[in-house]
Formats: sequence, structure tokens, C-alpha cells
Amino acid sequence: MRRRDLLTGGLALALSSCSRPHPPARGSSRAVAPRLPPRVVVVGAGLAGLAAALLLRARGHAVTVLEAQDRPGGRIQTIRSPLSEGLHVEAGAKHVVADPDLLSLMSSVGVETAPRPRRKGPPLAQVTHLRGVRRRFPVGEEPPDLDALTAEERALSFRERLERYLPALVGFDPLRDRHEDAVARRLDAMRAEDYLRAQGASPGLVRGMEGAFGVGDGLASMSALSLVRDVANLQREIGLGDGGGRILGGADRFPYALASRLGDDLHLGADVKSLETTEAGVRVTFERRGERSAVEATRVLLAVPSTVVLRIDLGAALSAAKRAAIGAIGATSVTRSWIETSQRPWIDRGESATADTDLSLGRIQDELEGLEGPRGILTAYVSGAAARRLGASTGAARVAAALEDLERVHPGTKDHFVVGASKVWDEDPFARGGYAWFAPGQLTEAGGTRWAPEGRVHFAGCHTSHRPGFMHGALASARRAVREIVEAEEA
Repeated sequence: MRRRDLLTGGLALALSSCSRPHPPARGSSRAVAPRLPPRVVVVGAGLAGLAAALLLRARGHAVTVLEAQDRPGGRIQTIRSPLSEGLHVEAGAKHVVADPDLLSLMSSVGVETAPRPRRKGPPLAQVTHLRGVRRRFPVGEEPPDLDALTAEERALSFRERLERYLPALVGFDPLRDRHEDAVARRLDAMRAEDYLRAQGASPGLVRGMEGAFGVGDGLASMSALSLVRDVANLQREIGLGDGGGRILGGADRFPYALASRLGDDLHLGADVKSLETTEAGVRVTFERRGERSAVEATRVLLAVPSTVVLRIDLGAALSAAKRAAIGAIGATSVTRSWIETSQRPWIDRGESATADTDLSLGRIQDELEGLEGPRGILTAYVSGAAARRLGASTGAARVAAALEDLERVHPGTKDHFVVGASKVWDEDPFARGGYAWFAPGQLTEAGGTRWAPEGRVHFAGCHTSHRPGFMHGALASARRAVREIVEAEEA
């Protein structure tokens, strides 16, 4: 198999053709000690770590994957309990973009996807609850709250607004790992909010962009370059079509399918404590079931969130500058709540559950819309400072607050309440947030520093990706990291 095939999307082919690396060939005439394959320790069994490990093994590397949790998947997490039997929701990544490499990998391990089901019957009216007022309007029309926009802005379509107020989108390549030209540096030095205002955007339009694209603590915290990159990625993904959708049976089927291919090379419940450089490479010390062990590696791939990298004692394995660059990258606070109902009274009124609100529960939608059956699951997605405020309460309090707000948006919800659940990603010790975001200066000044290898330590995952928070972004970071490891070993 050609090196290019493996490093530019051939992972699915590699998985179908081999499960273990072939042993080194023996010498024909002289007694030469066989060269052992390079061993790479992959820290983290999220999607990036799992994909990278399989790619490396297909290249003949011995791999050991150490995962602190008792499950693979990282920030892909499917919630089934306490929901009724047969129901599930996604606490993390759930949307499958029609990225060819991602779809090919899913197919190779038997993971099926399907577009979000379309509801049969007449279209449902849309609902908003903003500034204390509940409004209903026909599907296809823009919400009446757009009166906050100027007359000129109201006359533009959503796409035209993007082109008008984000002129840097023209010719922008979102797939690049680095953005180091003069235009990128200028954008990265600005806050996204200031950039939009400089283009003439009204406060109402800025608020709308905040809801659609704000990460971290919103447009006032993120860089303009980060905003342009995210919008350019969205446009590209729309252009890929509807070939993705959702993973049938739950998103966690994907990492579990990948993990099954690793077999004994994957160690769950193995919490990495330290990295130590040696003459031969790196010694990785980890704790499992109360016992400490160590494994020697020629290289290490850290495929864990930036927010937890520094929990590891890195010693001299990484420079102070590298640690500072990684530690400065934040993760968006995300709190999700779910309310299961025995009936969907909103549909009886001819209304969609999807609603934009400025209440504590943020944007909501019905996870089961389009599916047969009476039950509903309303999801409330909150990010930024609002997520931290909500996350500071107990789980029961979060469910109660969601139920109160949902009753205001969709009357009758309380009458059909079955059970509720929530997930606060800031509280997860293995994530400490939902997905990476970048403040002004971090995409250019820190640039390659945040993901470029240092010595024998390499990096993959959300904060090193061109598309933080998405499965295809994690996979792209894995391919890039493997390419760097292979090239370093062959040098």
C-alpha cells in the first residue's frame, strides 16, 4: 500500500486489509537482529486518538493507546439512561458532515448513518421566545424579531449578509492548518465583534451572528479570523451535501467500532501521569486500577483536549513555551439538558419544537421530530457564560429550570413530563469544556505552536484541528499527526 494512500484518506482501506502489522522480514543470509517496529503511545481514545492509532498500526508501527476513562469516544458520548428504553440523545458531537474520508471510515467499520428524518404532513410553524415575548410565524419566513435589523439588512438574504459583513470569506481556504499571511494576522488581531461593526453591521445583526457562530464567550472573546474560518467551514460543509446526518443507534457506535479494531492495544482506565524523555524516546507512566506502570515509546501522540494536557507531568518532554501555548487555549463551556415527554403538544398545535430563545435554556429542538411515535425529547443547548451559570446548579435544578422555561415556550410540556437529564462539559474531568475556541492572536501568533510536534511528542485532537468540535475535524487532525510521525521516523 502506498504511503500516500494511508496518509490522505486510506485509513478505511487499511482497516479492511489488515488488523495487525506484519512482522519484519528475516534476513536471508546473515544473522541480523530484526528491527523492532517503532512504538507510539497514543494518549486519549477519542476519535482523533483512535483513528491515529489505526493509521499508525497499518503503517507497521506498534501502538499502545492509553485512555483514562472507562469508555472510548472522548467528547462523543451517547446518553441512554435515564431515558425510556430505546431512546438516546447525544451529549457531544452528533452531526455527521458528508466528508468523504469520514464517511469512508464509518462504512469500513460498519457504522451506518442516515439523514435527519423529514416530517410527513404540512410544515410546522416556527416559534421564538425573545425579550419576554412568544411569537409564532410561518415556516420559511424570517422571524419577526428581525425588526432589530436595519432596512438594508432585512433586504439581504442570510448568505448576502455573510458576504456583506464578512468580506474576508472571499478566497478563504478553511482547510489550511496555518493562516500566516498579512490578512490573516490582521483578522486574528481583532475581536470578531469589532470586525463586524467595522463592516457596518448593526447591533441586531451582531446579536444574530452571536447566536449562529459565537464560541467561547461569544464574538467579544473570539478572534475575527476564528469567525471567518468557522463560517468558511460551514459553507464548505453545506457544499458537500446531505450525505451524512446522524449515526444510527447512537454516535458512540463509531468510537466503539474503531476501538474494537485495536483489541489489546487499547487500555481503558489508564490515566497517564507523566512523560519522561529517555535516550531511546519517551517513558510514559500511567495508573490503572490503583497500580502504576510505565511503557517505553519512540514517540508519543497526545490526543487529549488542551484543557487536560497540563494535568500530565510533562517534565522536560515539552518546553515552557509549548506548555504555555497549549494551556492558553480555552474550551467553550457547554451545558445540555434534555426533557422527555410522553406526548408532543407543540405538534398538536402545528408548531415545531425548534425555537430560538433568550431564556436560560437557550436554543431548543425536538430530538425525535420526524420520527413516528408520540414521545418527544426536547434538547436545550447553552454555551458560554450562560452555560457556566446553569452548570453551577445541581442536575435536578437544571432539569427543573429547563422544564419551567420549556413550559413558557411550549405550553403543555409539564403535563407530559417523563424524565430529564443534563450534561455539564466543564465538570467533566477528562474534557473541561466542550470544544476549543481561539482568542485574538492565538491562531497566528501561537499558530503552529499549538499543534506542531516538539521533540518526540506529537499532537492531535480538537484544538489542533481546522474544525474544532466536529468529527471530520478530529479525523483530519489524526491524519496530519500521523503524517508528521511517519516523516520523522523516515528522516
